[in-house]
Amino acid sequence: MQRSVFFLVGGILIGVLIGYTLAPTSKKVTTTAVDGKSASVAGESPAAKSETTSATQKYSATENKVLLGNITTVPFQELYGLLSSQSREEVMKLAQQLRELPPGRETNAKIAVFFKAWAHLDPKAAFTVAASFKTSETKGAAIGAIIDGADSVAASSLAQSINELPADALPSGQRSNFLGRALMKWSQVDAVAAAKFLDASAGGARGLMGARVTIAENWAASDPQAALAWAQTPSDDPSAKYAVSGAIAGWWHTDPRAAEDYVASHLDSVGAETVMALTRQIFGQDPQRAKEWATQLSTVEARRSATTFIAMQLAQSDPKSAGEWVVTLPDDVRERAMYSVMNSWARREPEAVAGWINALSGNRRDEAIGAYSSTLSVRNPTVALTWATSISDEKLRDTSVHRIVTTWMYRSPREATAWIQSSTLPEAEKTRLLATPPAR
Repeated sequence: MQRSVFFLVGGILIGVLIGYTLAPTSKKVTTTAVDGKSASVAGESPAAKSETTSATQKYSATENKVLLGNITTVPFQELYGLLSSQSREEVMKLAQQLRELPPGRETNAKIAVFFKAWAHLDPKAAFTVAASFKTSETKGAAIGAIIDGADSVAASSLAQSINELPADALPSGQRSNFLGRALMKWSQVDAVAAAKFLDASAGGARGLMGARVTIAENWAASDPQAALAWAQTPSDDPSAKYAVSGAIAGWWHTDPRAAEDYVASHLDSVGAETVMALTRQIFGQDPQRAKEWATQLSTVEARRSATTFIAMQLAQSDPKSAGEWVVTLPDDVRERAMYSVMNSWARREPEAVAGWINALSGNRRDEAIGAYSSTLSVRNPTVALTWATSISDEKLRDTSVHRIVTTWMYRSPREATAWIQSSTLPEAEKTRLLATPPAR
């Protein structure tokens, strides 16, 4: 790009010097540069002017071709500055050149870079050209880039334009994706209007879960009660229930304790999705606060959902500490959380897990073995079964052995059958296991 500009400026200067040299000495020579792209010389003959204009136009076209050839390597601010210095007609010509390129990944990359920058300047014109592209692939590359590049204030018109596209202009999934992204951006400046548009468009625009959640979240940041009322409005769209999670998330950013108290006192109506989402938010800011909130929830299912999520998050960074926290949990929520810890820890440090389990006793040891053996069964069912048969609780032991054996029977029936027949299990149990259909 710098080389192109260098040659362009150099060409202009040479043209000016030549004009000065050839001009009659009795006439005053003046030069005028417009945007660094053209110059006129007083006293030039019509033929000379025509030649100068023709040469400038040819050079400008060459420069544009060089730009389009290297456009993916041009920094965004530089490209934005270049396009902002061009007339609307010149930008349209560049877009037309892109429209004529052969389809493919390289062309899509050029289209995306160009239209993202153009959307900052004139999103309406950019969308009009994008909608005229020949294939849904290139059209999608351009429209997606426009949504990314346009300011939030332009998102309302983009949503309307997407909604008005012919039914066959884009694949339905891509169309929904673009509409959802435009609505999300629109909700940053006017969540109420975005919500109304969503409700009115295409029968409620089924399946736009991300848009519903984001609209509710942005709305709740300023008016949580209104956002919750909208999110809880009955809908035949299964994804609509997730909007409550968005409303709670937006509320929590402005008034954390009020949002937490609301969820804790409305567990039956907000749903497990909202409990999990809020637990994630609290944990991201204060893990200890998340633990306290999760263990104080009034229903078993809510406590299980929240504590299981926390256990899973803790196990990713410090599985031993996660395990030590899980064993302190009440009986009604501990087992599921233990599975989350073992699933992460046993894959990385099986020997460390084995030593830790052997230091436990009672129900906590049995639950840890059940979770540990389940994780081991994928790679080493023989070792997993050795652990499972050591569980003291008869019901949990039978469940664990049955789960491992039936899965093993599906993958390697000969090896699983041989193990059953040579095991020390009671004959009745052997017969039952051998007769059980393999788990898929």
